[in-house]
Amino acid sequence: MFDKLLEKIVRKRLIVNPAFQKEATWVFLIALFSGMFAFLACWFYLGFQFFQNLNLLTDGLSEQIQRQIFQSWKQVFYMSIGLTVIFAAATVFLGLFFTNRVAGPIFRIDLDLKNMIKAGEFKEISTRKSDFFKDHLEVINELLKKCLIDKKQSKNPKNSEILK
Repeated sequence: MFDKLLEKIVRKRLIVNPAFQKEATWVFLIALFSGMFAFLACWFYLGFQFFQNLNLLTDGLSEQIQRQIFQSWKQVFYMSIGLTVIFAAATVFLGLFFTNRVAGPIFRIDLDLKNMIKAGEFKEISTRKSDFFKDHLEVINELLKKCLIDKKQSKNPKNSEILK
């Protein structure tokens, strides 16, 4: 009973391989910040060019209009910073969730193999429906079955002659 409860708790861990998951999440964050920086740079450059051309066309903008434009750009800047923070938090969460779908099955295979070694008997390895590498588990399970069958046959004196 305790083993099943422990197994459920272990299966729900989001961080199973901290080094891999941290590195992958940093890559996602760098990509996010690079994209946001490029977007903001283009936005402000094009806006500056637009208002510079508008200033030339209208023979100068009044101080009040310039202040309103500056306030608008300041609001855009603050909203962009806010959205970047929100996207960064979402990226960290989604990065951990995604990397868990990669590292989770490997962690599960490792845990199940250790339990099989400890117990000395075969138990089929399984993962969650949403995990990657499910097709590899079939091969691993088949290999483990074959190795255990071969091991049992080699211990049996009648079968040891057959194997020679």
